[in-house]
Amino acid sequence: MNKDNQNLTHYNDQYSYEIEYKYKTNTRYQRDLIKLLEKEMNYIPKSVLDVGCGQGLNTVRFAKDWPNAEITGVDLSDIGIEYAKNHYQANNISFYCMDVSDMLFEGKKFDLVTAFELLEHIEDWQKVANVMTEISNRYIMVSAPIGRMRAYEKEHGHFRNYQKGELESFFEKKGFKTVKTYYAGFPFWSPITRNLLNLLPMDNTSDVQVEMGLPKKLISLSLYYSYKYFSFKNKGDQFVGLFEKIKEPNSND
Repeated sequence: MNKDNQNLTHYNDQYSYEIEYKYKTNTRYQRDLIKLLEKEMNYIPKSVLDVGCGQGLNTVRFAKDWPNAEITGVDLSDIGIEYAKNHYQANNISFYCMDVSDMLFEGKKFDLVTAFELLEHIEDWQKVANVMTEISNRYIMVSAPIGRMRAYEKEHGHFRNYQKGELESFFEKKGFKTVKTYYAGFPFWSPITRNLLNLLPMDNTSDVQVEMGLPKKLISLSLYYSYKYFSFKNKGDQFVGLFEKIKEPNSND
């Protein structure tokens, strides 16, 4: 079994649980950063592709943000896609278990293509990122961890963490200008939380919570506010970035 297949097995196992992602501290914090990037867009997308959508939490939020857009989520995990279909339903959203490369061969294009916390989990990440540049009409939005990779991140399927400027350089070489980036989370997300997570026992279910009771939800909420109000947005290891295609799309939109 190659490493990408090991990652798929890991996430299939994880998605077998009803993980309450919406209560997870880093998920909430990341969504705040994504919302800030949305405000940097000078065009409301009519079509969005969320690559590696998992259980569809960010995908359905796009569907709510842009109710007139066609929103598509794709992931290799059939278990993640099944969860998304069963839990996140909207008139403008569709989920598919498929490889994003299939989109390239079908000739589909999207105004916005996203990949959140995905590329670091793929051995040949540039192949996926290349496909994203090919099928984007206008925007690409990505998030990824930056800086030193902790042991627990390797256990959770990271092949790499990126260096500052690495993703900007890649997309700019592919004809996308950098609109806005955030390197956020210092000090509460990184180094404090990431270092603490590195001290936890390593096992396949250490980040899985079948159900979060009220005490855990309150703890998660308090940590989230620490991230949101007391962490820097221009200093840290949580990267989110928005990129725009330099050549204007040939359309009348």
